[in-house]
Amino acid sequence: MLRAVSEMNLQKSPPLMAQRIHRMIRQMTGNNDPYRSIKDRFNYFALELYPELKERIKRSHEPLDTAIRLAIAGNIIDSGVNCHIKRNSGSQCN
Repeated sequence: MLRAVSEMNLQKSPPLMAQRIHRMIRQMTGNNDPYRSIKDRFNYFALELYPELKERIKRSHEPLDTAIRLAIAGNIIDSGVNCHIKRNSGSQCN
């Protein structure tokens, strides 16, 4: 993997390079979705929060703005970062 990455054209876009890296990981592991367990964990976490967040949007003076901000916050969750997210206690990142 390191050899392949070191030979990549750095003029190419990061998403293109990431696509190639992930394709290689799938081929090397024989696993079409190596991130399934962590995606399932974060989806479960989000579903637990859904009723509370839906109510927050409903009570908001600016529901669209609140919904957009919550969507942005949800989108920044990145499993590649060494981060531990806990309900009602924020997050800890190293």
